[in-house]
Amino acid sequence: MSDPLFFPVPTPLTLARIAEIGRGKLVRGEPNAVIARVAPLDEAGPGDLSFIDNPRYLPLVATTKASALVCAPKFTVRIPDEIAVVESGQAYRAVALVMAMLYPQAMRPVGVGFGGGISPAAHVDPSARLEPGVVVEPGAVIGPDVEIGAGTIIAATAVIAHGVRIGRDCAIGPGATLQHALIGNRVIIHPGVRIGQDGFGFAMGPAAISRCRRSGAS
Repeated sequence: MSDPLFFPVPTPLTLARIAEIGRGKLVRGEPNAVIARVAPLDEAGPGDLSFIDNPRYLPLVATTKASALVCAPKFTVRIPDEIAVVESGQAYRAVALVMAMLYPQAMRPVGVGFGGGISPAAHVDPSARLEPGVVVEPGAVIGPDVEIGAGTIIAATAVIAHGVRIGRDCAIGPGATLQHALIGNRVIIHPGVRIGQDGFGFAMGPAAISRCRRSGAS
């Protein structure tokens, strides 16, 4: 969850700050105690934060080595006394908010490692309009009359077809294909996604219906 191979070591947060970020309440523990990372109940150790929001995982609470847990109020009595507790009616959401603060790099894709700018191994149609700060990685294709806003990353092998508009600070993942699409600001499109495929839908005609019936399709 917090492997330093993929994410930089986070800046520790105090329990008081964690309760604030997660919109919960610190009911046990030293407010100035610091948390270095987030980990599952069965992998957490000293200095780690974990959480419990499902009773099926309560047996792990008794043996966890976490320094603090986020939980619903009904679970507090089941948590060992030496573990700090942040109560929240939405424990999963609270931990997600804390993780977004601890690992901001995980909240936005950064491409596959190309340094920046427009790769000479990409194809950008001369009619495309790219604002300053757009990154186009190797193998990406930008079609005619495309518009892309500043700060957007077009990752390797993505295809942006004719006339597509993409706003600012977006991340278009590797291998994604965009056609007939208007994309707003700060949008993340994950690798391999297909948006706006050609055509206006599909209407079944008599011949197609007959074939479906013969094949047993509904």
